[in-house]
Amino acid sequence: MSDKKQTENNSEENREVNERSFWERITNFSDWDKKTWMFVAIFAAILLVTAYLFYRVFKDETFLFGLIIKWVVEPIASTKSLGWIIFIVFMGVQGIFAPIPSEVVLIAAGMIWPSFLGFILGVLGSMVAGWLCYYLSRKGGRPIVEKAVGKENIETLDVYIQKYGAPVIFIARAFPFLAFDPISYVSGLVKIETKKYLIATFLGSLIRVAFYTWIGSSLIGDTPVTELTSTQTEELVSTHATTFNNLLFIIVGIMVVAFLLYQYALMPYLHKKSKEVAKEIVEETKQDRVSQKSEIVEDVLEADKTAASRENANTTGDQ
Repeated sequence: MSDKKQTENNSEENREVNERSFWERITNFSDWDKKTWMFVAIFAAILLVTAYLFYRVFKDETFLFGLIIKWVVEPIASTKSLGWIIFIVFMGVQGIFAPIPSEVVLIAAGMIWPSFLGFILGVLGSMVAGWLCYYLSRKGGRPIVEKAVGKENIETLDVYIQKYGAPVIFIARAFPFLAFDPISYVSGLVKIETKKYLIATFLGSLIRVAFYTWIGSSLIGDTPVTELTSTQTEELVSTHATTFNNLLFIIVGIMVVAFLLYQYALMPYLHKKSKEVAKEIVEETKQDRVSQKSEIVEDVLEADKTAASRENANTTGDQ
């Protein structure tokens, strides 16, 4: 059998193993306890609400944009400075429970505060949501995250985070079309320090938030929402609803493509290379230990020399 044919067979076998492990993972419930089932029930309810929202969008293109204006933008904007706190809390709650994606909430921030303030509050809200999801994952969300992402995938990602550290989190955060909350949950299960995770999340969020708040400010125009009459608000919704929906579907579509590439292209590649990266980590760890031991030996020898010098000086003084 030629090398090319052998390579094709190996690739096909790897693909079948990846697909089989994915379906086995999502259909195996033997390790779930009551708490896990409760989380799953909440997650399923969120999916149903999300599906209903998209269904309503297809029936009435102004529904979702009008809903966001009426129940998110206007109430928060009308509370003025108190709205800052409400928005940040809403971002945190959204990361855990809300069916509306964080991307939509950040677009709303750009509509509420079409200025630098919307960007600042979006970053703060992203930090709160990122920390809460990260914390919950560490404290009890492992079974769900492993079910959604895969234990073997988490272990592979852990290897790369140990090797490359916070830059991996930064890149994932900075790319606007990668879902924010799943990254937070996965980060809670891998070996990364909380401080490094938060710094990487902050830096990556600067790019991501700037992108989405700019979209929001572009939709709302120069006039603050609180200064619009009911007629003007209706005109705003009817004028920009189609644009908003198209943007939303494009964002969701890119996210779906990104997930498929992650599942069937990126992860198989990372699995293949993870052993090499793990060996590099082991070698670097050994070298670090040798270096640390050498430094300790040098410190001990230097201390001995210093002690001997003092002893000689004392002996000379006595004479």
